[in-house]
Amino acid sequence: MLDGSKQEYTKTVAADFSSDITMTTLGINYHWHFNADGSGNGTITGQGQGLPATMTWDTAGVGVITWSDGTTSPFDGVKTL
Repeated sequence: MLDGSKQEYTKTVAADFSSDITMTTLGINYHWHFNADGSGNGTITGQGQGLPATMTWDTAGVGVITWSDGTTSPFDGVKTL
């Protein structure tokens, strides 16, 4: 890492086939919760501009990130890692 920070990644899968993925890199923490149907939600935290942020998506992977200032960014294409 350029800033010497540690990179971490974990994934857990529940009996109902939902999953939780957490990744930390360059001081930014990402958490995604995937429901069994592929929809889900997550958070992005850290010292970056616009953080903390939340995200939600539907079964097609279409969703929105809501930044700390209330602005939103649509996205298309979330897939389970």
